[in-house]
Amino acid sequence: MQLHPADHKEWTVSDIKEILKRNIIGCSGDPVQQFCKIKKEDLVLVRHGGTVIALVRVKENPKGIDPDLKDDHIWFDYFAPVDVLDIYDDKTIYGEGWYLPKTLMPVENEIAYSYIDSLYKDYVTTMKEGNMNELMGLLEYKRQIILQGPPGTGKTRLAKEIATRISNGTIKKTPMDLFKDYIASYVREDHWVSELKHYAEMRDNFYRAFPKESLSNITKEEYSIGTGDNNSFCWWIERGLQKLGKYFPGNSSNYHMYFSKEKQDYISSRKLDNFGGFQAIPIALSELVNDRNTERASSLFGSGFILKILNSYYPDEYFPVNGEEAINNIIKVFNIPSSDTNPIEKNKTINEFFKNIIDNADVDITTYEIMHYLFGRLGVGGDVLLIEEQEIKFKNETTIIQFHPSYTYEDFVRGISAKSSEGNIEYIVENKTLGLLIEKALLNPLSKFVLIIDEINRANLSSVLGELIYALEYRYRPEDSEENKRIQIVQSIYGLVDGSKEVNYDLCLPQNLYIIGTMNTADRSVGHIDYAIRRRFAFVNILPKNLKKEGTGEFDEILFEQVSKLFIKDYQKDKDYSLLTHKIEPSKYISNDFRPEDVWLGHSYFMDKSKEKGSMDIRLKYEIKPILLEYIKDGILKEDALTEIEKLTASV
Repeated sequence: MQLHPADHKEWTVSDIKEILKRNIIGCSGDPVQQFCKIKKEDLVLVRHGGTVIALVRVKENPKGIDPDLKDDHIWFDYFAPVDVLDIYDDKTIYGEGWYLPKTLMPVENEIAYSYIDSLYKDYVTTMKEGNMNELMGLLEYKRQIILQGPPGTGKTRLAKEIATRISNGTIKKTPMDLFKDYIASYVREDHWVSELKHYAEMRDNFYRAFPKESLSNITKEEYSIGTGDNNSFCWWIERGLQKLGKYFPGNSSNYHMYFSKEKQDYISSRKLDNFGGFQAIPIALSELVNDRNTERASSLFGSGFILKILNSYYPDEYFPVNGEEAINNIIKVFNIPSSDTNPIEKNKTINEFFKNIIDNADVDITTYEIMHYLFGRLGVGGDVLLIEEQEIKFKNETTIIQFHPSYTYEDFVRGISAKSSEGNIEYIVENKTLGLLIEKALLNPLSKFVLIIDEINRANLSSVLGELIYALEYRYRPEDSEENKRIQIVQSIYGLVDGSKEVNYDLCLPQNLYIIGTMNTADRSVGHIDYAIRRRFAFVNILPKNLKKEGTGEFDEILFEQVSKLFIKDYQKDKDYSLLTHKIEPSKYISNDFRPEDVWLGHSYFMDKSKEKGSMDIRLKYEIKPILLEYIKDGILKEDALTEIEKLTASV
């Protein structure tokens, strides 16, 4: 239709857009008779001659306008409120099939209909993209959402699509570019001032306990971990100085001697016995620390333990990282020239590399702070980043699980597992699905990990999550101060035993771990989600919709309409009920205890799957009718619905 008066020759496209800003269309005179035939939900193409201006959808049936509302642009006597779906700047319509001599006329030819239909499909696609972006933004903000709706609305499929999109990411800079940006803008945060002072105090305490010159005379009592006094050499290296670097836990067997509380005796390894007993350790330590001779130490200890010792005594010469994988990642990510295969020499090369950058940049920054940046922002402790043509590509991961009524905290977060070793049964604490994802997310801070929990409300969610209900709100950020990190960490009921035989109960939920739950609102036999959990999740309604409007040809629109009328009063096939802009009125067939939006059968039931041997006749007989009959049995639908269910027929 055209929105200009018949006698107004100077009416412009801008004038028509001024009318549309009021979200109305209208006309006067002879066309009113045709205009009043327009119905709610009709699509109207607004034009000015052959210039296409907008596509609108009618919100209410046409009616007379109050004369007091008329102005320079509202010239007409009848109007209809509309939603403006799209405004166009460069579209025109001419040629055969497009001759529209009247102000308003129905579209009855195939050319015009196909054109307007394509405009609407473009709008639907744009809206779907906008809705997807909104959901992704919501997940980024909240970190955990639940997609809820009746059966067959594609909640799990949507969860997978969100996960795929949110986990795709690249940064069009090399790691060196990112690091140089970090150095150039570096300002020491307040928490680092106190932490560096604390580090220096810890190191001084260690030096007083174990000066370099005393190592040749160290006793097994002074050396061995496990006595419980937290002052042995191995305790200091393994635990006391742990914050001074990214030191991956060792194992008491790697020290070759430890104190066994069970046996109340010092236990030595078979390898140590081959070296002549404990006296080999003082000699190796003294040569390592006093002479920088790694030969004897390397034959006795692993490189990780040696690097911890060297960095503790010579922090200016060795980088505060001992894990071989992390060392290799740093060299690969920064393309550091290194022909060494020895992790100890590689570590020294890395330290020199960053020392040169610091000196050239003339910035007051320590290798501790650089180490935290590398692990906290570039994720060098986990899976190595893929670098292709100046883009950093992250290894992302999506995990899908399904909850059930017997699912427990011990299945989901952390629990005790029985392990068989040499005929003996040993019970150890292990991380489970969520715990393992937390480990990966902490090691790969630039990657994104998505956990999809299908049927999330079928388990007792409060029990399954346990103390992590708190952590859902206070997400862990590796770059935060130690004080803030303490707020973000909760204590598990189960502690993991590390290599030093100490137990760690800490648990957190990192920022780069996202949770998407799906929930079937028709299932009332499942667990209740309490308000504490509801406050921490964002709930998104996913409702049935007419896929025919989105151009899905294999969708049985007629059968969908027949079934929808069992749930919704005066169901209109062109209306988008998924918007939930107003209350959905229940039909006479639905029981008073149920809302249509909770039990209405979803659109996926009405997709023809003949290519997969699942024609609509088969789906109607074996999928749609059985669930509708079950609804009657469960009291969701009234007995009166049985007659209508028997009438149902497939149309595709």
